[in-house]
Amino acid sequence: MIVHGDPTLAPFSASFPGAGAIADKIRYSGYVAPVCAAAPDVEPTGGVVVSVGGGAVGGPLLRVALAARPLSSLGDIPWRLVTGPNLPAEERRALTAPAGVTIDTFREDFRGILRNARLSISQAGYNTVMDLMITGTRGVLVPFNRHDETEQEQRAALLAERGIFQVLAEPRLTPENLAAAIDRAVAGAPPDNAGIDLNGAAKTAEIIAEFASSR
Repeated sequence: MIVHGDPTLAPFSASFPGAGAIADKIRYSGYVAPVCAAAPDVEPTGGVVVSVGGGAVGGPLLRVALAARPLSSLGDIPWRLVTGPNLPAEERRALTAPAGVTIDTFREDFRGILRNARLSISQAGYNTVMDLMITGTRGVLVPFNRHDETEQEQRAALLAERGIFQVLAEPRLTPENLAAAIDRAVAGAPPDNAGIDLNGAAKTAEIIAEFASSR
């Protein structure tokens, strides 16, 4: 069994109680993250990026982010909302962009925009977190926690424990609480992924090759 993760951050047993019984069959590949140039050594000059993955459940975060903007220390720089293609049409129509705010459905250059951003505000999906890790972008994570989903909450909690990102639980999502989390993130250091294995794609190929050669 190949687990796309790093046991020093999140052992499989943290989410699967029966992991001990199959420990001899588990191989960790590290996280599967995109290849990206090193994070910039200078302070990024871009604005704030608010993204919600595909967008199907992202409406509340987008709305609260707009309301939090004037309350935060970053209210005077450009903000970009990326809604994702699955944001319901009525919610998309209800979003009004004030001066200094751009609303996009999708950006092919999203990772480049993120790399130059002062701050990211997002949910805590796997791909989004990997993008933040490899771009070195400060982030506020608001993990999705409805419909008995716990994956994003667990991921965000582990990262917050290591001081990598600020985390705001979805039930506490208000403009005031989000603005405070933004200010804490800006005042802190960029995320440090040192010691976290992000070489999952290459390692997965190696493990599969080992399995194939041993058969």
